[in-house]
Amino acid sequence: MSKLEYNEHYFGTANPHIYGNDELREPQIQGYYKVYEHFIVRNKKNTHAIVVLPTGVGKTGLMGLLPFHICEGRSLIITPQLTIKDTVVDSLDPENPESFWYKRKIFDRIDDPPPLW
Repeated sequence: MSKLEYNEHYFGTANPHIYGNDELREPQIQGYYKVYEHFIVRNKKNTHAIVVLPTGVGKTGLMGLLPFHICEGRSLIITPQLTIKDTVVDSLDPENPESFWYKRKIFDRIDDPPPLW
């Protein structure tokens, strides 16, 4: 599959390295697990969920993790201002070798992370 093709099952079939990943911060791992638990494991809810994290614990990284095995289809990230949007896009750009997914060893290969389109 080329990078420009949309794979609606990507987030359900990808294999990100989240649990046991020493490169992730504990609030990112716990945040991911709590959201996964809310929507998939225990509650199986379709209602909204809000995650609140303090400054500096990796909210952008958590945004990059949450779609995996939780989201069906596309995922949308909304930011409150353009400056933050630019930071999020740069951090989650799969073509950026300094992206969150590579720096935190979520994925090893450039063809593993999701495309942004």
